[in-house]
Amino acid sequence: MKFLIKNRSLDNVGDFILSATSLVQFFLNPLQILLLDSGLMSENGAGTVRILCSVFFVLFSFIWILKRNPLLFIGSYTIILLLFYASISLNSNNFEYIVTDGFRLTLCTSIPIFLSFVSIKDKQIFFRIALYLSVVVVLIGIIYVVMQYTGSLIFKESIYNMGLGYSLLFPTLYLINYKKTIYLIIGIVSIFIILLAGSRGPLVPIVAFIVLRKFLIGTLRDKMVWTLFLVMGIFVFFLLLEELPAIVVQLQSFGINSRTLMYLSEGIVTNDSGRGEIYSNVISKIVESPIIGYGVFADRNFVNGVYCHNIFLELFVDFGCFIPILGMVIFITYLSRILCLVSRQEMLFFMLLFLVTIIPLLVSGSYLTDFRFPLFLGYVYVVARKHFPIRIIRVKNG
Repeated sequence: MKFLIKNRSLDNVGDFILSATSLVQFFLNPLQILLLDSGLMSENGAGTVRILCSVFFVLFSFIWILKRNPLLFIGSYTIILLLFYASISLNSNNFEYIVTDGFRLTLCTSIPIFLSFVSIKDKQIFFRIALYLSVVVVLIGIIYVVMQYTGSLIFKESIYNMGLGYSLLFPTLYLINYKKTIYLIIGIVSIFIILLAGSRGPLVPIVAFIVLRKFLIGTLRDKMVWTLFLVMGIFVFFLLLEELPAIVVQLQSFGINSRTLMYLSEGIVTNDSGRGEIYSNVISKIVESPIIGYGVFADRNFVNGVYCHNIFLELFVDFGCFIPILGMVIFITYLSRILCLVSRQEMLFFMLLFLVTIIPLLVSGSYLTDFRFPLFLGYVYVVARKHFPIRIIRVKNG
């Protein structure tokens, strides 16, 4: 009995470390933004803090990953390293970005997040840590907004921070999905923080999650009420557009500058912030090589060292059109069969991660370096193994 208790305790320690590794970037990203914009640390200093914390968790997680999933560990790194080698062979200009972003973010951050999540035995430990971390991240957001409107963010360059908005997206959805009222209130506070200090992008998945959640788990009465609420909300929204310029001016008199409200009042909420030119450059390159592409991180070569701000264009420029389309068809077909078997709570968390990950990647970020993407893939992997495993049938001779 003592031996079993000891093993269970060790497993819990391992699950705690693996869960923390899977989620720590959600905390480190807004912390880095706060330290940098407030002037508490230089860019190098804030970056060093994030790197050291990441390395700490990753190194400890490797102990448990190698203990629980050694073959998956070896296989994952082998595939990525071969992909890097093939990409450099295909286009030598990719070398610079593979050595920097590829090794620093893909190998040392993204893959450990994926491997850590799939190696967790007790997922309830992960969900508890996610709850506490979400509250802490919203607290960072509150501190950021208070400092912003008291003039304490001396190195803030614009009236909004896109990174902060997307950093609050996972905590916001996780908290409003929680059953207790106090966490729902904190989640609503987070929405206001995004509206005041973040960009307009995170508001789309937040609204989508609230609506889809009600239609997924709500009663027929809930669905009818929310349909009516949506219709009325759209009607009220267009009525308020006429008064929004005056509201924005009034808020600005109190020192409150919201880029989202400003864009709405000026009728330019669909402004693409220069993405149109980036998309045009990338699409022209895809047309030139539609079969094999240019290898991973190739988009950086065509848009002055930055990613192309769209996951589909990035996949097409990296691998050509055929492989990504075929892969997406297989993935969607397999996933649709899995989602028919999952529980309601599993479906909700899948929807949450999908909206947190894929929707932002349509307009920002890179699937190769975004820390949310490997968590989403890890959850899909775990659910697939649980509900729809692929089994190899061995045929005996004779």
